[in-house]
Amino acid sequence: MRGAKRLSILSAITIGAGALLGVPAAAADEIPAEVAVTSSEVDSISAKETTTVGTTGTGVPAIKCRAYTTTKTAKNNFGSTMFKFHQKVTWCYNGKKITSASSKAWADSLAAGWNYKGLQSTETSGGAGKSSYTAWRQGKFCLVVPGTGERCISEKRPWIEQKVTKTGGHSSSTGM
Repeated sequence: MRGAKRLSILSAITIGAGALLGVPAAAADEIPAEVAVTSSEVDSISAKETTTVGTTGTGVPAIKCRAYTTTKTAKNNFGSTMFKFHQKVTWCYNGKKITSASSKAWADSLAAGWNYKGLQSTETSGGAGKSSYTAWRQGKFCLVVPGTGERCISEKRPWIEQKVTKTGGHSSSTGM
């Protein structure tokens, strides 16, 4: 009886892992040593602009401020979202230079088993007083099958790079 319970629990974990990974469930004695997770990637971009009223009094154009968010979404073979990684750049500019700039990154929409392990790398360049500002960040996500401890069976490291300019222009690129 005790062996039957173990087999049932192991079968449930195997079936659960297969559902999370988007692969067919294997019999309890056929659990693969390495499980590869395939995914698709989706990017989304949004921008919001505000204008600070007035001029500097020296012929310098009014200051405009914008916020620009880029999202990297990982999906499994069934099209379900595994996780989302975001980066937002907020900057102000006057056509001659960037007057202030900042950025932040975060994760959300984590599917069962996926854990966000934080930022792995952050780089910025340019900013206030310059003609552009570039922010690059890479996050780390780990898939842990419930009931197997904290062993990471699949890892993803999405990255986002955003560049903004003194005239309000922006561009981004992403990868996994």
